[in-house]
Amino acid sequence: MKSLLVRWTASLGISFGILLGMGSQNFTAYALPDGDVERILSPIPVFMVTDAEGKPLTASSQEGEQVAGVFISRSDAQSFITNLGTNNPDLARQLQVSPLPLIQIVRQARAQSSVQFEFVSMRGQVEAAQQVQQDFQGTPLFAAKAESTGGYLSITVNDRQVIPFFFEKQKLDALVNRFTQQNPNQANSIRVQVIPLEAVIDTLANSEEEGLKQIILVLSDESLQYVRSLQQQTP
Repeated sequence: MKSLLVRWTASLGISFGILLGMGSQNFTAYALPDGDVERILSPIPVFMVTDAEGKPLTASSQEGEQVAGVFISRSDAQSFITNLGTNNPDLARQLQVSPLPLIQIVRQARAQSSVQFEFVSMRGQVEAAQQVQQDFQGTPLFAAKAESTGGYLSITVNDRQVIPFFFEKQKLDALVNRFTQQNPNQANSIRVQVIPLEAVIDTLANSEEEGLKQIILVLSDESLQYVRSLQQQTP
């Protein structure tokens, strides 16, 4: 986000319904063109615990469905395997962390009903979300609005105005702090919001609002380092 230009925009008046699991959602059609959904979701890596053949580790829900966890954090997925090894070392030795783009999870959720997918939030971010909204449920994304305009905080990236949704509250806080330093007269109008990732995906799938094209999901620092490491490995 070099050459960051901060402003407030009232162009997006989206209402995100709270939806608590991807597996139960119906991704039969995208309201936005597939290219826009791909652009928003494909840059985001997520991580699953799989066996050597790439088959996800699943658990049975109370309803008897097979559920696979989709971790936002690679280190959290690895910690899960490490903790599993305490009680079941033989199983843990057969497991690995497998990365895949978020868009692929959405596609798989549409294509199959045998396995349900549930996001596993980054460690500490649910607690941060509940400080914003006490009864929050879901996988948190953080954004900011100005009460004076009702608009989301937008920034300029590569000469394009976008609305950032952050996986880490501290990254949004840093952006808001910069804005308040530049615009102290508007500091009291700023309100941090927390929106479930599940609801954002559902909105992309079912809303025809043109303003949705402005959304970008901002990688966590950990995921950004992971993506950069892959880029360095590419000849």
